[in-house]
Amino acid sequence: MAELLIGNSSTTNDEIYNELRRNYYENRVLVLNDDIDDFIIDDFVLWILMWNKEDMDIPVERRKPIKLYVNSGGGDSFIAQNLMDVIVQSKTPVIGVAF
Repeated sequence: MAELLIGNSSTTNDEIYNELRRNYYENRVLVLNDDIDDFIIDDFVLWILMWNKEDMDIPVERRKPIKLYVNSGGGDSFIAQNLMDVIVQSKTPVIGVAF
């Protein structure tokens, strides 16, 4: 496995990836960087629903928004519609950025 040297410690690519993912989820950042399919959308829908549940007792205007970055060449339009329905129904704001 490849390793990167950061500061005085040796860190594997997997550790860096896991840290990046953890940071994204803590900051409510979702990155869709692939074709839209069941595997990708399941995670996105679940996270949006989970964050809405976490925010249930917080007024909408005080909720930490979800940021969705999309860089996709396409995919299954039926599955994409499911994601769009969840975004529309989300009380927690979802900010979308398309590349």
